[in-house]
Amino acid sequence: MSDIDIRRKHSLTPAQAREAAEKVARQLKREFALQYRWEGTSLHFERAGVDGTLTVDAREVRLRAKLGLLLGFLKPQIEGKVHEHLDEALVPTQIAARKPAAKKSGRRKV
Repeated sequence: MSDIDIRRKHSLTPAQAREAAEKVARQLKREFALQYRWEGTSLHFERAGVDGTLTVDAREVRLRAKLGLLLGFLKPQIEGKVHEHLDEALVPTQIAARKPAAKKSGRRKV
C-alpha cells in the first residue's frame, strides 16, 4: 500500500475552509469516481483502491489517503492533482480577485 499525507495552511474562515474542502472533494469525485461524506470536520472519501480523509481545522487542511496496490503506481499523478486542487481552492477570494492587470504596450499603431 502507498500513503498520501498532504497538509496545507490556510487563512480562511471555518466556513470558507469547509467550502474549499467540499470543492476539492467534488473535483476528486469527478476525476477519480470517489464517494465522500462529511463527519464533523472530516470529509471521508473512498472507492475501490483508495480510502482517506480530508480534515479541516482553523488553520490547516490535511488530506490522508491509503492507495491500494494498483493505484499506488499512480501516486505521483494523484498527489499532483490533489496539490493542484488544494492550491486553487485555498486561495482567499479577495486575493484571487486582486491579480494585477496586464500592462499595455507603449507602442502606438501607425
